[in-house]
Formats: sequence, structure tokens, C-alpha cells
Amino acid sequence: MTGKRFIVSFAILLLFIVLWFINNSRYLGFSTLESLIYMNNSAFGYNSFKAYALFYTIPFLFFLNFFLPLEKPYTLVRLSRERHYFKVVGKVFLMAFMFSLSHMMINNLLTFLFIDVELLKEVRYFFISFVQMIGLVLYFSWIGIMYRIIYDLSNSFGIAIFATYLFVGILYSFGLLLIPENVWDPYKDLNIFQSLLENKKTITDVFLSYIRLFALSVIFYLIGSPLFFKKDIL
Repeated sequence: MTGKRFIVSFAILLLFIVLWFINNSRYLGFSTLESLIYMNNSAFGYNSFKAYALFYTIPFLFFLNFFLPLEKPYTLVRLSRERHYFKVVGKVFLMAFMFSLSHMMINNLLTFLFIDVELLKEVRYFFISFVQMIGLVLYFSWIGIMYRIIYDLSNSFGIAIFATYLFVGILYSFGLLLIPENVWDPYKDLNIFQSLLENKKTITDVFLSYIRLFALSVIFYLIGSPLFFKKDIL
């Protein structure tokens, strides 16, 4: 299992690197604020809504699958189901943090190598990157909890991954094509990087985005807990 986890982790890091160069290679060598905005815009690229929904969801679910193994029967003998479910959700948040941290570190490292450091300091690039990462942790957390709910209903990792990806893809498509700009959807709360680079959001706006994303995790937690308590694991 340790070897498989290493392979999955390495594959995800390699995916981040490949996607970063695919999306940003045309901007390398242009150390301007405009280039940074294009490299981290929400419409397309490494930090876009499209990437979060369509490119990163399945890698995250595989990452979660390998690092959050199935319950063992003896586990639920020693711990109450309430405590165990709380631990499962806590591990989902931890995996979302590790995945988002890896995503941020690849972006920061490669940006540092190719973009002038003084410009990065001037626009507070690394601080903004950290702020974006927190939003990603909250975003992937509710996806992970939803994945867990679907797994508890289906008892199938394949079905859970497919259904979760389908839901995320539909949500992204609805937000892109059908939901008006002034109506909230989760992806609008991920427009942190570009908005802060362009000074279009304040820290208060960012905290409100955090609250809404965290609220989604709470909602899915409340939905999933009775399903887990009733699940026949033994």
C-alpha cells in the first residue's frame, strides 16, 4: 500500500507540473502583472474553475481513496460510529489540505523560477497563493465528503468516483452556461487568486467565500452522518 501511495502522490505532482507548463508556457519570460493574471485567471489555466472541476477532481478522489482506506470491523467495535465518522471527515479535510498544498507548492515553485521575484513580492503573490489554497481546501473537502456519501450508498469506489465527478461536472457546466453572474455557485467563491491580483476583492470578501464553502462541507456532513450510522459494515 505504501508503494501505491507513493506512485499516486508522484503521479499527482507530475500532473500538476505538466498542466502548469501546458497552460503557462506561453507567458514565461514576461515578468508582468498581466502575465501573472493570465497564469492564474479563473476562466482557463492552472487555477481556473475548469481545472478545479474537470482536471483535478478525479486525481483528488484517487488520492483520497488511497490515503483514506476502508473501515475495518474492529474499528467500529472500539469506537462509536459518531466518533469514527467524525474522524473520517477529519481525514477528508486533511487529504484536501495535502492535495491543495501540493497544488500550491508546484504553482509557487515554477512561478518563482520563471517570473521576477521583485514582481512577486510587489503583488504579494505568495500570500495570495496561500489565501487561494485555503479556499481549495474547503472546496475539495465538500467534494470528498460527498464522495464518501455516495460510497456509503453504493458500496462501490467506481460508482462513487463516477457519480461525484458527474455531479461536479454538471455543477460547473450549470454555473458556466445557466447560472447568472449575480447568482451564487461554489465556483464563484474560488475566484480568489485573480480577484486579489486585480484588487477586486477584499479580505472580508475572501472570508465570506470561506464561510460559504465551509457551509457546504457542514451540509454534506449532516447529510452523510445518518447514512454512515445506518450502514452495515460488519
